[in-house]
Amino acid sequence: MRAPAKPFLAAIGGETLPPPTNAPRQPRKAKCTAADREGTAIAAAETIAQLLPAYVELNRVWAIGTCKASAYHHANAASEAERWGRARGQASDDADAIREASGANAAQRAMSALHPTMQSRARLVEIAPIATVEGLRAKTLAAMWECMPGLADHTGFDFGEDGRTLEVLFRACVRVTGLSKLTTSLEARLQKGEA
Repeated sequence: MRAPAKPFLAAIGGETLPPPTNAPRQPRKAKCTAADREGTAIAAAETIAQLLPAYVELNRVWAIGTCKASAYHHANAASEAERWGRARGQASDDADAIREASGANAAQRAMSALHPTMQSRARLVEIAPIATVEGLRAKTLAAMWECMPGLADHTGFDFGEDGRTLEVLFRACVRVTGLSKLTTSLEARLQKGEA
């Protein structure tokens, strides 16, 4: 016949566990309502609205410096290998210096620092249900962030390959939510080559 099992701690030379007490249960948190989630989205969108002009200015500085450096590099590369980045040469070093002197590298570092904040806020807005014009405004601000150009030679907002339908909806939301002035100023800054 088998001996009764010892409690685990006693089996390894420790003490036994005290018996459980019937402590009162903590009340559960109330479920987050759709209105609460919309309120969170609106607050997140305000952060986007505050940071977006700075991000666009950084993007503009980065794009101008990157395009200048790229044009110089392409025109002055000593070989095809250097031109396409398979080898380093004087033109590559000069292009790096142009990016540094123009502020493109600093702008890129600053954009990289802002990106996680902007992306997390946009995601909060994206997943929230909306039922008000303020919620629609929040969604429009998140869409502005999502439509930022990713390439240095892209001008204006980027609606993808065939984004005409999205652009029409975007422009309508911009008008309804009173963001026309902000959108116009941001789009003007995004124009290629503007100093």
